[in-house]
Amino acid sequence: MDFMAIIWAIIGFFMIIAEFFVPGLVIIFFGTGALLTALLTALIPGITGSLLPQVLIWLGFSTLSLISLRKYFKKIFRGKQITSRDHEYDDGGRTVEVLETIGPETAGRIRYKGTSWAALSFDKTYQPGDKVWILKQEGMTYYVGDPLLPEDDDAGDI
Repeated sequence: MDFMAIIWAIIGFFMIIAEFFVPGLVIIFFGTGALLTALLTALIPGITGSLLPQVLIWLGFSTLSLISLRKYFKKIFRGKQITSRDHEYDDGGRTVEVLETIGPETAGRIRYKGTSWAALSFDKTYQPGDKVWILKQEGMTYYVGDPLLPEDDDAGDI
């Protein structure tokens, strides 16, 4: 394998890894361009002799992938944005299970939507296994309290 192809491959891998540390979803496309340049440099012997064609190939692949794929990948990696209007009272009124002790000044954990979440209460301490009512959400923390109605398995069939 050609020395320049190895250099381009190393540059490409470092750029792709750098994407994990620098947000923006841009560097990964330049890393992809470097990997494709490494592939072409290894396959086409005429490119090996001069750096200018390699740089032009790298810029071309990088720009092409950036323009054509960034918008698509950004939708995938961004996830779902929830606005306060869409979410304001969406979680309120749901009964959940306490996983770790929750108090007014002691953050604990609840199980909600298949995972555990940080939770606080306004005035009472809850122990693991207790059922609590989600009152509101602030950021990544839920505020919980006593359920307004007794727990009833048929309540969801109304």
